[in-house]
This record gives sequence, structure tokens and C-alpha cells, in this order.
Amino acid sequence: MVSLASGTFCHPKARRWLMRRCGVQIGSGTQIRQGGLFFWGRITLGDCVRIAEQWHLQDHAPITIGDRVRIGPGVRIITTTHPQGTHDQRAQDVRIDLPVVVKAGTWIGASVTVLAGVTIGEGCLIAAGSVVICDCEPDGLYAGVPAVRKRDLPVETSAALEQDVSVAL
Repeated sequence: MVSLASGTFCHPKARRWLMRRCGVQIGSGTQIRQGGLFFWGRITLGDCVRIAEQWHLQDHAPITIGDRVRIGPGVRIITTTHPQGTHDQRAQDVRIDLPVVVKAGTWIGASVTVLAGVTIGEGCLIAAGSVVICDCEPDGLYAGVPAVRKRDLPVETSAALEQDVSVAL
């Protein structure tokens, strides 16, 4: 069902239904584009999440994505890693599964990779092509390989922005 749910010719409503049948929890108003891949259904998507095409959610451990998160095309969220080994074999054969959490209001740009065990705080913006290897504090612009905080983002709510627009008119 995983590949059928992510297929190009799968209607969005059918995709949601199939993903739910595989165990994915999907909030209301969430839209998921085609061409994605997931494994076990250990995924929770909040309300009004938007996921662009060619996504890869490697859910060997739980992946939790909060409300109003936007995920660009080609984003990979990886929940496994390996302990570092010796000179003979750097990646040990033991697999470590660690959950990933993306909190509400975050925007993850195109081709971002989020690695195992990471929590991305509320209201973050992760620049396209970044590799997130450690936790991101709320309301920050993160960019690079590895992603680092470049600057603080303003903390405004939608209601405050709407009020500013109405005053300007």
C-alpha cells in the first residue's frame, strides 16, 4: 500500500485513505502530494500540513509533524543512524532508531534532510538544501550543511499580521 499511496496516479483523497490504513495519523486540512515514500506508518501529521512531491519519511522511529507545517519537494526525514565504529568499519551494524519532531508553523525548504533524533522548534524556517543534524530552537532561520541558526525570525501571530494589514488599508 505504501507505494500505491504515494503514486502519481493516486487521487489525493485515496492517498490519504491508504496512508491512514497504513497507520499514518493525518490531521484535518492536510495535503500530501504524490511521489513520496514511507515505511511503517509511524507518522503523525497535524492539521493543515502541506507536503510537496518526492518526500521521503523514513519512519523506523516515530515522526511527528505539527500543525501548519510546510514541507518542500524532495525533503527527507531520516530516523535511523548507526554508532560510529573503528577504523575497520565506521558505521557499525547496529541500527539506532530515534524519533524526529517538527513543531507547529515550521517551513522546511526543498531538498532538506533532517536526521535522526532532531526536534525542530515552532516557527522555524529551514533553508533549501540544508542538512539538520541537531535540534533547532524556535523562530530561527537555519541554513547550511550542517544547518546553523543564521538569524532570529520575528515572533508575530497571524492575528497580529491581519491587524497590521487592516490598519494599513
